[in-house]
This record gives sequence, C-alpha cells and structure tokens, in this order.
Amino acid sequence: INAEYMGVFNRIIEELFFWKGHIHNQAKAKMSVQSYFRDLASNLSIEKGVEVKNLLNFTFVSPDVRNAVVMSDVQSLNPFISLIRSKPYDQVVSFHLQSVKAYFARRYGDAFSMASKAAELLLSQMDNERGKNWWLPIVNAITLQVRISAMQADAERKSRGEMEKYMTDADFLLKQFFPKMIQDRSPITDRSSVSKKLGCLFIVNHLFKIYFKLNNLRLCDHVLRVVNNANFPSLEVFPESQIVTYRYYYGRLLVFEQNYQQAEGVLDLAFHKCHRAYPKNKRRILQFLVPVKLLNGKYPELSLLQKYKLVEYIDLVRSIRAGDVRGFRENIQKYQHLFIKIGVFLLLEKLATSVYRNLFRKCRLFNDKENIAHPQRVSLKTMQAALKVNGVEMDMDELECIVANLIFQGYIKGYIAHKTCVVMSGKNPFPSLTLVNSNKGS
Repeated sequence: INAEYMGVFNRIIEELFFWKGHIHNQAKAKMSVQSYFRDLASNLSIEKGVEVKNLLNFTFVSPDVRNAVVMSDVQSLNPFISLIRSKPYDQVVSFHLQSVKAYFARRYGDAFSMASKAAELLLSQMDNERGKNWWLPIVNAITLQVRISAMQADAERKSRGEMEKYMTDADFLLKQFFPKMIQDRSPITDRSSVSKKLGCLFIVNHLFKIYFKLNNLRLCDHVLRVVNNANFPSLEVFPESQIVTYRYYYGRLLVFEQNYQQAEGVLDLAFHKCHRAYPKNKRRILQFLVPVKLLNGKYPELSLLQKYKLVEYIDLVRSIRAGDVRGFRENIQKYQHLFIKIGVFLLLEKLATSVYRNLFRKCRLFNDKENIAHPQRVSLKTMQAALKVNGVEMDMDELECIVANLIFQGYIKGYIAHKTCVVMSGKNPFPSLTLVNSNKGS
C-alpha cells in the first residue's frame, strides 16, 4: 500500500514540476515577445531604420522570440502592437507580422496579401516623410516580404498547373516606389545623404529577380532605362551588397544578349566585390562568369574551381583547353540537368566551337613540323584523323561544314580547298577569342 501511495505521490510531484516549467516558459516567452515589441517601438520612435528592419526580418533575434511571435495569434499580438506609437508604422508592423505568420504556415497567397497592404501603407507615408530617409531599410524589409511571398505563391500555383499571377502583381506594386524615390531632389554626396533615391537599387534588384524568375527578360529594359536615367544616382552611393546583386543580374542579362565581353567585366567586378563571408554568392556568380571567360578564351585556375566546389566545370575546362571533343560532349551530357537548372546549358553548348578550334590549332602546329614547305595548308584528312583519335567519327562533308562555320565566325582565318585541305592565313590564323567576340559585338 505504501509503495502504491508513493507511486501516486511521485507522479503528482512530476506533474506539478511539468506545469511549473510550462507556466515559467510561457511567462518567459511573453516577456520575450514584450521585449521584442518594446524594441520595435523604441527604434521607431527614434527613427532607427536599420534596427527596425533587423527586427522585422528577425535578424539577430533569437529563435525562441521569433517562434513566439510567429506562433501567436493576431488577437494576442494586438496589445503588444499597441506599444508602437508611431503611425502608420504600427499598422505596417501588424500587416508584416501577419504576412510572416501566413508565410510560415505556408499560406503564401495570404502572406502576399498582407505584405502588399504593408507596402501600400509605406507608399502613402513616403509623401509625408520629407527631408528624411531613415525608413528606407523598413521599405527594404517589407518589399522583400512582398517578393518572396509572391514567388512562393506562384510556385504553388504552378505546381497545380495554374498560371502565375502574384509576381506580376508584385511587379506592379514595386514599380510604384520608383516615382516617389527618383523624384526626390535632395542632394546626394554619400551613403549618409537623406535622399529617397538611395532606396532605388533595392527595388531594381527585386524587379530583376522577378523578371528572371518569370523568364521574361524583355521586362528588364524598363529597369535599365531607370538606372541609365540621368536622375539615377551613381552606383557607388549604394551599399556594396546591393551593387553586387545588381551587377550579377545585369551580367546575366548581358550574357543573354550575347554581349560576352561586357558581361565578363560586369560579372568579374561582382565576383571580386562580393564579400568573402558569402562563398555561396561568389559560387553563384562564378557559375556564369566561368562560361563567359571560356567563351573569351580565358581558362580559370583549377584551385578556384575546387575552392568554390564547381566540380561540373573542372573536366569541362580541361576538355576545352585540350580540344577533346569526346570529353567535352561527355561532360555536357553528364551535368546536363544541372546546367539546365542553372541556366547555362545553351551558353556551354556554344563552347563546342572553341573545342574544335583548339583541336584544329593542334593540327596546324603538327603541320608546321610535318609540312615545312606548306605549313599553312592543313590536310582535311589530318583533321579527320585527329577527330578519330578523340573518338569522333566524321565524314568529309560534315568536317568541311564545321570548318566553314569556324571560318565564317572568325575563329579561323583561311579558306577551304574542297576535299583537300584548309589553307590558313600565314599571320595569326587563330585570332584571340576576345577579339573574335568583340568583332561580333560591333
């Protein structure tokens, strides 16, 4: 009997401790949420935009606080939101947190709707904020929520076989920020200026991301017209992270337009300016920069590819440099799905021309030793044999077609003597690829 009573007694004690801990955790969470909103209210009242942005994005906020805020229902958050005396930022915060809650609950359409309401409130408030731009970081936080919610909502629609619509709505909404920002006449001397124009590049980058996601790069023309407008500030006045993002997308757009020389310069600058603390971003830039450099006849160091784990490019670079046609084809086929996913597959296929060029360049060097009397006359049979060694069987007609294409595009200087040889120029028969591409651009 005593043992039975002791068992019941112990279970009661354990339950009491459980409920004591649960009540303590609830009280602690409530205090944490209260502290979070007090920080929001305080930073809004003294116009500390960066701190408010970090709180809205839950940057530097403990997971416990974030979870407590996100998991709370709207009614229970209202008393905390009432701590915010700055109007209409109390409503901006309310809509934003409702958006975040919906996003975490995977109700992406609702998340976009709430984020849009917060953005519309900010648009209305911008006319009242004269001679100030402390709130620009808040615009950044809200517009970020607009974009990511729209993308997720459309991804959900696409999975159901429905047309995308949220990103189009986000595009329309975000573009409304441009006139209010670009028309500000406050002088810009540096990043500490109070001009509203300092928020423009963040909006530009959001629009780039939407257009690339929609795979409608024609829409980028409008954005570039804004950036190239005389009223648009110099890029140097914007935060480095925003400049890097802009150059990454602008570089990709130049690749799409086949302006490879300019694309290389823009992407190269983006890579070197990207902070080393973000290796994934540097890797993302390299995924486009490496193919562009290869098209311009520049080969990346093996150590660079290894450092950023670009294993898909290691054998590719080797095969292009060696003129290894079979190795090039095998590598393209091996990583085809990855290249398509990244968006570089068609770009890499263009490198087949460089592979043939490098192989035929070896044939010319071989001919210099074997045919001293006429080194510029490279036999088509020699080229055919070189291809066979590479495991590629090719008839004479197909070979002549490939060589004719190389000559037409400027990769080889010379002409074909039908069924006999390629008569190459005695001076620089294989122009640099940078020069070839620049001539194409002109």
